[in-house]
Formats: sequence, C-alpha cells, structure tokens
Amino acid sequence: MRLEGAKLYRTLGVTEDASYEEITQATDELIVKYASDIKQKTRVQVTKDKIMELRLRQRVSGNLGILGEAREMDILDTRRAEIEKKKRKWSPPAWTKGVLVVPDKKHLKSTSFYLGGTGAGIVMLPNLASSFIMLASMCSLGLLYNRGAPEIPKDEFGQPGEVRSPNPVSVGLTCGLVFGWAAVMAVAGTVLMGMVPGVARRLPENLVVNLCINLGFWIAATMFKTYRD
Repeated sequence: MRLEGAKLYRTLGVTEDASYEEITQATDELIVKYASDIKQKTRVQVTKDKIMELRLRQRVSGNLGILGEAREMDILDTRRAEIEKKKRKWSPPAWTKGVLVVPDKKHLKSTSFYLGGTGAGIVMLPNLASSFIMLASMCSLGLLYNRGAPEIPKDEFGQPGEVRSPNPVSVGLTCGLVFGWAAVMAVAGTVLMGMVPGVARRLPENLVVNLCINLGFWIAATMFKTYRD
C-alpha cells in the first residue's frame, strides 16, 4: 500500500505528508499544464482520486502515516462531514403523505403577517377578541386551502377566467386541521392557566386562551397542505 502511494504522490509532485489543499493545488496546476492533453488531464485527476481512496483505506486500517497539517486536514474533513450531517433539513415523516409540509419563506411570511395581525388585535383590543378569532379562522382556512394551488387564469380585464369546483377532500381536511388545532391549543391554554397560577394572576384567562387559539390557526395554516390537483 505504501509503495502504491509513493508512486501516486510522485505523479502529482507532492510528498506523502502533503495536506489535502497541497494535493488539490498540485492537481489544479497539472490540469492547467496539460490543458490541451486530455489523456494527461484524466491521468492527473484519476491519480488524485486514487490518493484520496488510498488515504481512506489507510485510515480504516489504522496505518495512515501522515503528519502535521495533513493529519489536521483529515480531522477537519471528518468534523466537516459530521457538521453537514447535523445540518440536514428536517423532513416530515413519510406517513403524513404530503399533508405535513415545511413552509417556504413566502408562505411563512403570509401566515405570520395575517395571523400575527389577528394576534396583535386580540392583545390590543380584548373586547373584540371574538371578532379577531373569527377573522383568524377565515384567514387560516383560506391560506391553508389555497396553499399549493396553481394560479387561476385571468382574462384581459384581470378577472378570473374560470371557476373551480371545491375539492371535498381538501375542504374537509382543511376544516378539520384548522378547527382541530384551534381546539387543541385552546385546551393547552386552559391547562397552562391551571398549571401555572402566576399566569392566571397576571393575565386574563380569556386572553391567554384566545392567543392559544390564534396560534393553533397559525400552526394549521403554516405547517400543513391540503390542496390536491
């Protein structure tokens, strides 16, 4: 394995303890040098790939004899791979069948704008909380049902060019999710008031429950999708 590596390193003109950056730089320089020679360029790239494969085999067998910066680069590569693995985006479980969908920035901005506004209204005008709750439910129903729906064709006057029949499955699922999450969050708000007496002393119970219901509307409209072609 060591004899094989020595020949590969000589081909690139680097030492056996060369760092990953040094190997990459040597490879790039040779590719530029042999720009008009496809055979030599291919040979240089294959040599680099073989060196990387050799180092991997040496690491697995415990015989990697590189020192200094080269060893540090191997450690950094390993850590970088671990960090990238942790950064992988969360994806919904397969059993949700496309109903639970992470929102894009545009949809998140829309739901947060409308339902954030109704939440602010509940706080600033508690006497009109029931009106804001009704408005929030309508916004949530509309945002959820239309999420993912293609834009309706319009005529030359900007008016809708066709009327689509409502999808019974999507309508039922939309209503179930919106009012289901509202009910769940209402119960959660009531339980919170009972478990944390300090909250009940500082805030009106109706205010907390209404804000929880508004949050339930936001969750339904933001995290789910019911539209089907």
